[in-house]
Amino acid sequence: MSLEHHLQFTHALKQRLLSHRDFEAVQAMLKVLLTIHADLFIENVELADALALLKEVEKKESDRVVELVAASLGTLGFVRDTL
Repeated sequence: MSLEHHLQFTHALKQRLLSHRDFEAVQAMLKVLLTIHADLFIENVELADALALLKEVEKKESDRVVELVAASLGTLGFVRDTL
């Protein structure tokens, strides 16, 4: 894979997170990508910058998912207590 392909792939992952879809799938793909190509991301500033941006978006989406889970647990607790 060329540097351009890696940039496009990280951009695609970022866009998927921004669309609020497939959080777990993006996490899995990112893990595989970094397991295989971590050295390439470290050596190239362009890729490191793209990865840093992806990390920011991933953090925001992770916080959103945690908030949704917490809200769901609160709702579940309410329903359980009323039955």
